[in-house]
Amino acid sequence: MNFGKWKVYQNGDIDFDNGYYFIDGSRLQDEDWIYHLLEKNWVNMNDFLPAYFQALKNIDIELIQVRSFYK
Repeated sequence: MNFGKWKVYQNGDIDFDNGYYFIDGSRLQDEDWIYHLLEKNWVNMNDFLPAYFQALKNIDIELIQVRSFYK
């Protein structure tokens, strides 16, 4: 399934732009990917967020932790 240049696979893997950036489905809970990719100026979050949540759904992950930073 595609979301912009993000491709989501049944096993939860996420690929951006045919290999430019890759997240292994087994690592979806290892890191706060939302926060991490917010720091990248090339990421369109309107494409990444639905791709990320679809990947989580594909591997039956219903709960993640997201950090929030504000001043």
